[in-house]
Amino acid sequence: MKKSLPYKSYNSTKTVDELIFNLLNYELRIKSLKKELDFILFVIDTAHFKEHVINLFEILSVFKTDINDINSTQNIVLNKISKTSKILYQKRECEDLVCDDFFIKDYERLEKEILHFMDSATNLKADVIQYLQSVIIAK
Repeated sequence: MKKSLPYKSYNSTKTVDELIFNLLNYELRIKSLKKELDFILFVIDTAHFKEHVINLFEILSVFKTDINDINSTQNIVLNKISKTSKILYQKRECEDLVCDDFFIKDYERLEKEILHFMDSATNLKADVIQYLQSVIIAK
């Protein structure tokens, strides 16, 4: 599993439109990642595997459980993105620094969660693909 970079914020000087754009971009990337993980589940369920692979079905079962857990977390993260996007639209009416600080801190908490989720999902995807390459029968 790859180690992720520590989170560093560059959001204090961004406009609301930039923050909303970033959230929508994260949303698209997360939805794309879900499609990839769903395809991997399909491959696990339909592929022909080499014979005599030690603990094959146990390992595949763990991967399927991990993917399903990631998909559940994905729904939670997408709901938070939607909620925060709506809140940021309201921020346009906010003109004082205290208000700005509140919205930026809220956005940064979510962005940190999104990046952690994406790192976890991407690492899982890489681990599963690497394993599948070693156990699927090549024709």
